[in-house]
Amino acid sequence: MSRPVEHAEVGGAADQLMRRVLNEVDGLRARVLRDADDIRKLRDDVRTALIEVEQRAREHVGAFVPRDLGESMRRDLQHAFGRELPRRRPPQPPPTTFDEARQEWNGLVAFAQDDVRGLIAARRAWDQKLVKRRKTMPTVGEALWTVTVRLSEIHAALPALRERYVTERLDAKADLNGELNVEIARRAQVMDEVFSASRRVLAEAERAAGLPGADWSDPGWRQAAPAGALQRMIRAGEIDPRLPASSGITRLPLLLSHPLTSGVAIASGVARRQEAIDLARSLALRSLAATPPGKLRFIFVDPVSLGQSVADFRHLAEYDTRLVDTKTWTTEREIETKVHELAAHLEVVISTYLRGQFDSIEDYNRQAGEVAEPYRVLVVLDYPTGFSAAAARQLLSLIENGTRCGVHVILQHDPERGSVGEVPLARLTHSMQRIDLTTTVGRVILPAPIGEVAADFVPDGLPRMTFTADGRAETPTAQLLLRVGAEARRAPSGPVTLRQVVPIVNRLVATDLSSQVPAVRPGAPDLDPADSATWWNATTATGACAPIGRSGAHDIAALYFSSTEIAGGAIVVGLPRTGKSTALHAAIVSLAMVYPPEELELYLVDSKHGVEFKVYEHLPHARLVSINSEREFSVNVLQSLDGEIRRRAELMKRETAGKANITEYRSTTGKAMPRIVLFMDEFHELFEEDDALGQAAFRAFSNIVRQGPFAGVHVVVSSQTLSSMPAMDRSTLALLPMRVAFMCNDADADLVMGDLNREVRALTQQGEGIFNPARGEPSHNKPFRGLYIPSDERGLLLTEIGQKAARAGITRVPRVFDGDRLAQRPSAWPQVSAGRPVLALGEPFDLDPYAGIALRRGRGSNVLLLGSAADDADADPAVAAALQSCVAGAKVNGMAVQVIDFIGDTEPAEGLDLLELCEALSVSYRRASGFLGELEATLGEVETRRRAEDYRRPGRLLVLNGIHRAFDLAPEDPYADPDDPPRPGTLLARVVRDGPEVGCHTAVLVDSLVQFERKAGRDLLSEFEWCVTGSDATVAEITTVTDVYNAPAVRSSQLLLADRAGGKQRRIRAYPRHTIKSLPRSDHRSST
Repeated sequence: MSRPVEHAEVGGAADQLMRRVLNEVDGLRARVLRDADDIRKLRDDVRTALIEVEQRAREHVGAFVPRDLGESMRRDLQHAFGRELPRRRPPQPPPTTFDEARQEWNGLVAFAQDDVRGLIAARRAWDQKLVKRRKTMPTVGEALWTVTVRLSEIHAALPALRERYVTERLDAKADLNGELNVEIARRAQVMDEVFSASRRVLAEAERAAGLPGADWSDPGWRQAAPAGALQRMIRAGEIDPRLPASSGITRLPLLLSHPLTSGVAIASGVARRQEAIDLARSLALRSLAATPPGKLRFIFVDPVSLGQSVADFRHLAEYDTRLVDTKTWTTEREIETKVHELAAHLEVVISTYLRGQFDSIEDYNRQAGEVAEPYRVLVVLDYPTGFSAAAARQLLSLIENGTRCGVHVILQHDPERGSVGEVPLARLTHSMQRIDLTTTVGRVILPAPIGEVAADFVPDGLPRMTFTADGRAETPTAQLLLRVGAEARRAPSGPVTLRQVVPIVNRLVATDLSSQVPAVRPGAPDLDPADSATWWNATTATGACAPIGRSGAHDIAALYFSSTEIAGGAIVVGLPRTGKSTALHAAIVSLAMVYPPEELELYLVDSKHGVEFKVYEHLPHARLVSINSEREFSVNVLQSLDGEIRRRAELMKRETAGKANITEYRSTTGKAMPRIVLFMDEFHELFEEDDALGQAAFRAFSNIVRQGPFAGVHVVVSSQTLSSMPAMDRSTLALLPMRVAFMCNDADADLVMGDLNREVRALTQQGEGIFNPARGEPSHNKPFRGLYIPSDERGLLLTEIGQKAARAGITRVPRVFDGDRLAQRPSAWPQVSAGRPVLALGEPFDLDPYAGIALRRGRGSNVLLLGSAADDADADPAVAAALQSCVAGAKVNGMAVQVIDFIGDTEPAEGLDLLELCEALSVSYRRASGFLGELEATLGEVETRRRAEDYRRPGRLLVLNGIHRAFDLAPEDPYADPDDPPRPGTLLARVVRDGPEVGCHTAVLVDSLVQFERKAGRDLLSEFEWCVTGSDATVAEITTVTDVYNAPAVRSSQLLLADRAGGKQRRIRAYPRHTIKSLPRSDHRSST
């Protein structure tokens, strides 16, 4: 028999190991058969030789088969002589051999026959001749009679002698059987050695297979730990090697490559359906156990049992929802949708990850590191039930193309159910590893070159996975399932860091493989996050690039801003803790590392009272940082940038004869013009109400999106959701070409990527996103993993950026708006104006340097401050600081300031109290006892100026701090006797009414409007056209002073400025109390 052809050493570890086992078994089986044939031939040869010996012997003895001539002769003699016969001689020994008997026989016969015939003839003649006969009658001699007897004896002995002769001839060849037995024994010993060697080879193979190749009953499975690395094989069952029992080899494991090469098709009829399902379940659990935790995901299709067949695998979702799909798919529509999503995933892998650069997802993963793509296993039970023609076509595509893309199929099907649509079952399974359980003897067909395994197959079943009512595992397989799930939850996600992204950026820049990378100056060194000398070597003349993640093994996802319609701005959407904010930080930090401040200006606005951007309050690139923001401020930022766009457009038109964009402007003039990028987080807050602010925000936003890129102004908006924005239309958002989506709800996914782009729905992991630079066109999807810069590393980088700016002489710091904190007092004071002094009270909700009140010379130009200035828990620091701002502002504007303090000593936690401020500014300060005298003096000055009609004399400001504690103060009495001395209330009313026209103004602080009316009267309120309220003002008070019923709420660090004469109101961030350092310099003060 010819030796079987050995299987070539190609394929994965399982294929090679299985081929080694099968080669060994095939060779052993061939050796056994060959040896059996040889022994059979030897036996046949011996048997033939013995038959020939026996045949020749029998031919030899058969040639001499005489009749019993002795008996015949004796009868003839008895007949002729009657009783006249002699006695025989004593018997002779019988002949010992056949040849001796024959020889003796032949000698006796010749003598006896002649004598008997002659003697009988003589007797007959004697009997007939009565006259002339002999005298004596012939007689039978004793010798003759003895010969006849001897012949009979020889004749009787011949059968035994014949057999003896044959036996002796056979016995002479007895050594042939002995030689045969010796040869058989020798061959048995050799085969024992061969069997032992084969057992060692197979034992080595089993050791190489390890636990993945062991039966479920192996004790190792009871404490099996999840795989630390990808195992290359899993067990499917056992095969019968068809070897003799003496070999000691009864069963061999059938090992399949893992991940499952070409998938596995399990065919079964109704009789063995459950056995086939158990095999599919066993393969699923073994695949899970052979893959590092978190690197394999299941999709189950169970249309007949409605998920019951794989219900125990649902426990994985309790540890990590990515390990198993959201549900087991059972209906035709669900199945069609799911296989369509998997087919779309294949398209992304082929076009984005492999790209002709990698042969398979495994090759890609070796290079991808932390962005390695997990394997996916689609388990389909009871095919073709539940499959439409379209789903069958998609399934065929998954089977034929999925392996190289990391998608593997376990297909359990019933051949008797036939095919679906235009996809024959044979076509569907021809490339798969096939296990046929349709008969009592299982068959296995593995990929070439193995082909069909010449052995009976016994499939593995999955032992029961049982759990207690509270979800604890009761069986070893259940424990294994939960151990993998728990380890997957603990497995590190492997964030993408600057150390992984920056080398890719450098390579893309150096090889010019992408146009959307930083435009680095010639000769500049590669960017190195650890070396600030390599920073700021790029220009924004043609564009600005902000890496936000890693896409594939050799590419990045980056926001790219240029003066074209395809790179103007971006939308970023994602639920909390999905990577949205991380992406914004990555973009800001990378921009600040790559570009110098003269090339790039950043506006960072958090529209939802957040503090994400607080870390950038010292970033030299930032012009504005807004945290805990307000809608008004965000709108004003948009309007300011809209104005900047118009300014730049006019500049470019004027200086470059109408060049269309910033790139052409810089190229033509050689002048610097930095690009501006606005990052606006939670921007939907601006458009949640279709009110005046929402409409103003939309107008400015629309202009920025449409015109901004050409002027070098770009916008990146981000939000947790894009729904519920009545002040924003979808067509405007559609103008932003770049889309970045992390995990989000379906409505937002459709809005940001378009109804036809379904890939966002497949995102399941924190930090995973889809970047699309073409307004959501599905073919431009670029999956990526977000760049993560830890907060401590980000802080170090920002510190180094600040130090680098200081070394370069850059002292610019951003305007920081914090809606929950008092504003920082500016180093520069408002321009001094003697005729119309401006009292700066705080920071506006726009980009102006300050907000305050202007004291015109006209009736009503007085200031009312509502709030507590006392040093207690109810005090409003913003109102107390506003009063100090009035004092210092008036002093800077050259006004004479007189302060009457009804509250007295205070000890503020920070800053100066009112007395300390007045002493530092050389301002007149009196307590309540000086109130009447100061009123009389001020009224005298007012009357003097009025009589002289002097409207140019330097202004005066009378400051009354806490009139609710002025015990002698009461409203003016219109019915008082004119001859009586005027009371304080009357004097105050005359100063407030008549003073502003001649430059004598009054600022009054009172803790409530009720107290003001009680002390000064309701009518006097109309003489205060400026009203400043703090956070403790009631709605009724605000409504009274503003005549507005829906005035915005005021936070503790804010003030509401109401211009009652102009019918306007605005909120501002209040300044804190003055300190010595914040006081105006002496050259800014005017003597009183």
